[in-house]
Amino acid sequence: MTGLVQEKPIDLSLESYVERRALELALAKASTDAARTGVQHLLEQRAALEERRAAHALDMTARRHARGEVYSDAKVDAINRMMPSKAELERNIQDLYARLPDAAGVLERYAVTSFPMLRAQRRTMLSALPADAKEAARAMEEDEERFRAAWIAAIGSPTLVRQLKARERELVLLFRTASRPMFLVTTPASPRGRRRRGRPGEGLEQAGPAVRRARGATALGLCRTRWASAGG
Repeated sequence: MTGLVQEKPIDLSLESYVERRALELALAKASTDAARTGVQHLLEQRAALEERRAAHALDMTARRHARGEVYSDAKVDAINRMMPSKAELERNIQDLYARLPDAAGVLERYAVTSFPMLRAQRRTMLSALPADAKEAARAMEEDEERFRAAWIAAIGSPTLVRQLKARERELVLLFRTASRPMFLVTTPASPRGRRRRGRPGEGLEQAGPAVRRARGATALGLCRTRWASAGG
């Protein structure tokens, strides 16, 4: 609830769960004092960042409510169903991190599987935010970026930054492409197209349920990719 607005809460309890578990595993696998100190420093930074994340989520919700955008229970339920369960996240964690030999391996695996997707997603979402929310979102992203930089520095890989940037560029392109309308084009032209000769894409709604399902599957795939990547 924000002010007098009543809205069912979106469950964010597992949003950063894999991040925390990756750091816990890295600490358990640290074999030197320097490695342990580095991971402990990241855990301390993360604790402060989690407070900022919680405050930012409340602020963005309040701004949305002030614009008159209040989510229905059905919409909140749909959002919550998109989230993976704790058991699913734990399975991913065991598959991706548990068998790695050392702290650096865990930190690097999390960085490669999560940072590009999270940055690309936030960049895409930032561009779509209303003007009143962009400044706060940019400030939050600066905090996230400082934490990512500290995480990458703890790994100590000179080639990792280039690898992450290349992957992020691929994902940004994917998001931009998937958010644009798609049109069905046949070769040779279909009888309907030859008769009507309308503008490209005209009559898409008459193209049949298979095309509409393909468009929906693209959007759903992005949602699933987001949460799968967050889980490793």
